[in-house]
Amino acid sequence: MPATKSNPAAAETFASRVAITRLIHAPRALVFAAWTDPQHLARWCHLDAFKTEKMEVDARVGGQWNITVRTPDGGEISIRRVFREIVAHERIVFYEKCSAGEKILLDGTHTILFADENGGTRIDISCDLATPFDADNQQGWGAGWGQLLDRLASHVKG
Repeated sequence: MPATKSNPAAAETFASRVAITRLIHAPRALVFAAWTDPQHLARWCHLDAFKTEKMEVDARVGGQWNITVRTPDGGEISIRRVFREIVAHERIVFYEKCSAGEKILLDGTHTILFADENGGTRIDISCDLATPFDADNQQGWGAGWGQLLDRLASHVKG
């Protein structure tokens, strides 16, 4: 149905899957370790706008990766992840529910794939969403992961 003044929502497109790919100039074993070692994660896995108050990582199938962050306006966001699959140097799958109070910000399953490419490591991240994203959420997801992947690249380079 085309968008009209009486039906502006028809112009919205909703995604049930979002994805991003990045080439990191570092060996795959190091890049993978940066995703599973809590000491590595603490150094790169945070966004500029938020203050990480707590991060707990148990990187094994069935283990949890829980993060609590403070927003610039003083709100709290809880990120709860459960590892479903970990294949060394190849693949990580985790379920994530991210919420701010009662509001669910993300509910879905992330898959991270690692592959050798041009002397570095290609990372493909996709998320199959339980609740589809509108265009703004799609852009926010991509921008957030883009910033995290920039941090990861700097971390493994240094």
